[in-house]
Amino acid sequence: MDYAELQKNVRILATLHETEIPVISCYLNAEQGIDACRAFLSERILLLRRTIPAAQRESFDQSLEDTERYVDENTRDPAVRGIVVFARSTADPFLIGLRFHVPVSNQLTVDGIPHISQLMTLKNTYDRYVVVLMNKKRASILEVNLGAVTRQTWSEHPVPPDRVERQWSRERYQRHRRKQTEETIQEKTKTLDRLMSAGGHNHLLLAGEPSMVEGLKSSLPSHLRQKLVDTVYAGAGDHPGDVVGATLSSFVEYRAQCSLTSVAMLRRAVYTSGLGILGTHASLECLRHARADVLVLAEEYDPGTGWQCRECGDTQIGRDAAQACPKCSGTQFRVLAIKEEMVRLAEGSSCDVVVVPTSEFLISGGGVGCLTRY
Repeated sequence: MDYAELQKNVRILATLHETEIPVISCYLNAEQGIDACRAFLSERILLLRRTIPAAQRESFDQSLEDTERYVDENTRDPAVRGIVVFARSTADPFLIGLRFHVPVSNQLTVDGIPHISQLMTLKNTYDRYVVVLMNKKRASILEVNLGAVTRQTWSEHPVPPDRVERQWSRERYQRHRRKQTEETIQEKTKTLDRLMSAGGHNHLLLAGEPSMVEGLKSSLPSHLRQKLVDTVYAGAGDHPGDVVGATLSSFVEYRAQCSLTSVAMLRRAVYTSGLGILGTHASLECLRHARADVLVLAEEYDPGTGWQCRECGDTQIGRDAAQACPKCSGTQFRVLAIKEEMVRLAEGSSCDVVVVPTSEFLISGGGVGCLTRY
């Protein structure tokens, strides 16, 4: 699973046509092992099967069978740490299974639309980036997608063995080595520039021995330096997988800081220009009318359910549906998982979604807000 594929699937799921047949949304933390995954599924299935309407039970069982089959086939790979499945049978059937090298939180829901907010959190947290891993013996350029190395673009010994004449002095030898290192760094900088440009990469991390990393960092042209997220120092004997893991931790922290920048923009918009709104109802209405440019969500935000009139679209939050809509007197309603509805509307209108790990301002404003387009 790479970032582009995740984006494509999020868009498909967000624009999926709702039918009377429910969609199963299943997230499993595969780090816990197949037995723990099955135990979680068994507990949730027991509860859901007792409450599913009789008219939907056959389709639910078929969707569940497809889901369990995908889970059984994909929990045996030790590299897979998160499994996500969306399934609907009979009417307009589909099955989308996703495997991740990063964990997800266990969740099994049945609803008219797929629940994709966890996928949006993955998009916000991980993204993709390039790592240049350098030491005096080796250099590699790696593409990291959603926590996994998906391509090793280039690798070789940057500094070839020296053929040093016996009569060379130590000073001459050191000059020779410095020149080779400088030439190597210049060459690799050009290679990196071409690869970043061709791949459309916006994030770069440098890792390896301090002298090599600092040399490469100082030689970066300004347009690459602007994409530099962090530097991670590592010795020549460190395992590449451990170094990549260290860059991933650094990148996650960087993304968290970026989300706080969005909160600062929202705060300023609320206080000054009027192009910022806070709160569940105001944000949902803004999204319904496609006026939102950025949806900002606290990670722990959970407004629960509400209902929506199928006639006029009027939405009420945190209460049971009335016998008739107060706006149009309609009597047909749909139950909404409010957070999921917000994410779905945002994705459908090309509104950016930012998930914030923690923000006192956002929580005090209801846990959600929007930067508006006008």
